[in-house]
Amino acid sequence: MRSVLLLNMPFMSISRPAIGISILKARLGEEGIPCDVAYPNLLLAERVGPDLYHLIDEEISLALFSGEWLFAQHLFKDRLDLPTYLGTLRHHLKNDEKYERFINLRAVVEPFLVQCVRGLGIKKYDVIGFSTSFQQNLASLALARLIKRTFPQKRVVFGGANCSGVMGLQLHQSFPWIDYVCCGEAETSLPRLIRAVAEGKGAGEIRGIIHREKGRSVFTGPVKPVPDMDAVPIPDYEDYFRALGRSSLGAQIQPSIPMETSRGCWWGERSQCLFCGLNSDCMVFRTKSVHRVIGEIKLLKERHRRDAFFAVDNIMDMKYFIDLLPSLKKGFPGLSFFYETRSNLSEEQVRLLRESGVKAIQPGIESLSTHVLKLMRKGVTALQNIQLLKWCRQYGVDASWNLLLGFPGERERDYEQIRKMISALYHLQPPCTASRIRLDRFSPYFNEPEKYGIKNVRPFPMYRYIYPLPSHEISNLAYFFDCDHAEGPVSEARYMKATVDAVRKWKGAAAGMLRKQNGKGTELVIIDTRSNRCHAEVKLLEIQKDVYEFCETERNFDEIAAWIESRYEPSHHLEPWLKRFLKQMVEWKLMVREGSRYLSLALGNGVDGEAREQPT
Repeated sequence: MRSVLLLNMPFMSISRPAIGISILKARLGEEGIPCDVAYPNLLLAERVGPDLYHLIDEEISLALFSGEWLFAQHLFKDRLDLPTYLGTLRHHLKNDEKYERFINLRAVVEPFLVQCVRGLGIKKYDVIGFSTSFQQNLASLALARLIKRTFPQKRVVFGGANCSGVMGLQLHQSFPWIDYVCCGEAETSLPRLIRAVAEGKGAGEIRGIIHREKGRSVFTGPVKPVPDMDAVPIPDYEDYFRALGRSSLGAQIQPSIPMETSRGCWWGERSQCLFCGLNSDCMVFRTKSVHRVIGEIKLLKERHRRDAFFAVDNIMDMKYFIDLLPSLKKGFPGLSFFYETRSNLSEEQVRLLRESGVKAIQPGIESLSTHVLKLMRKGVTALQNIQLLKWCRQYGVDASWNLLLGFPGERERDYEQIRKMISALYHLQPPCTASRIRLDRFSPYFNEPEKYGIKNVRPFPMYRYIYPLPSHEISNLAYFFDCDHAEGPVSEARYMKATVDAVRKWKGAAAGMLRKQNGKGTELVIIDTRSNRCHAEVKLLEIQKDVYEFCETERNFDEIAAWIESRYEPSHHLEPWLKRFLKQMVEWKLMVREGSRYLSLALGNGVDGEAREQPT
């Protein structure tokens, strides 16, 4: 049987193994097909140092496709527009030392590729597979070409997110050293392809494969997604940990364990977010049973002696709050988990996340304007998003989120309201970034631009600096796109700049706290140590305290008034007093308001009885 080598190329993270090809290794093993996984990304990080690797991987990869360009200038040489790219890079970095360090990496690329061919034992494998997602295309193309030139008989296979739809077909057409492309979930198609290659047969009968017929790239049709997630094999990460153990970086890296408990998106099935291009191959939400997930976590923990797990799911199954999280809380104390979630979680759900070891989430907040959230079909309100940030701070859950701007149909007053809210949120976790949305391939915005007032869709400008190809080929290879809005150039709107500046001040503010504690008798004391506080201490008595605590979750004015009237003797003075009190709380940054809805902002105690420090 043919032996297979699967490669995880730069510039994927070096701090965790690659789950996709690790699942495929396990699947091929079930079929009796020998397979190894190699990590050239670790080899490159050794050569350039982890700091410079992370600079490329995280700081400048998306802005300038810097990792892609490093390999493109090797692959295409003088066919690229070098002066323009380097000028753009220098302007973006605003740091001559970083710029020079990056430019000097050009000399590293060729010896790195030679090291891969010689050091990874390419000669002994029959099929070489490249997993390509995000900024991995050019490194994969460069090494694949060298392998084909050195060993023409080897079969080169590409797969991964960069191979979805027309992108995979164009890769195959533009780069003849790629023999096959796997599109979609490959647990079935890849073993069948390997067997076909071993038997000298064609791939025409195997769904999910792009191959050549008479010099033409031909797609055999979409593969059926895996229906039963419990049938997906447990990923085999042994190659990563062996490579890490041999690496000079081993002592500097504390890896987490990727795990997969679902595929697809249950919210996307109901109402796909308009800017989201994920799950292009299959949106249908499929989930593993709790029994299977618990068994997988136990096995991976024992096998690799690690306590940090990273769920690659696009969204957490809400049923896991009933069964999986209580099981983790009871059976796996000391483990930590990352998950992507919806942002409309309740306080008890956030508490359960923390008690179960889910210490970090990506909740998809995206905006602090209900109108803008409706435009993107998020199905949540701004105050629900702020509510989540409050409870995450209270219970010590790190919430990673981004503030997106520039949606078709948004209004300047939406961002005026956002800026007012931001001034009251300095004790909560700010967004990682605040930036204009991009157009992602496969998103509803991309698929039906005219419907949403979008025009002049074109690939990110950076693509032309890494692919010296005809414009239609670049368009087919691209995943990220720019566009214009029918109502005008929103990228130049003053309100967007003012909002980005407000976020910058939020992120730069000194750490502070807004918390509440019981005072004397029925008194509630609010302590404010934020840098932009109005009062260091505010005391609320009786009805004031009741109103403030009733608004722990977002409430509309009529609801608050009715609740107060049910507890106190009705009076024609009550409603005017309530309006004045709520107005004062908002002005003092102790509450936020959107329309007729209000939310109290002071934190109570977390899971251990203490208000949490803000995550860094």
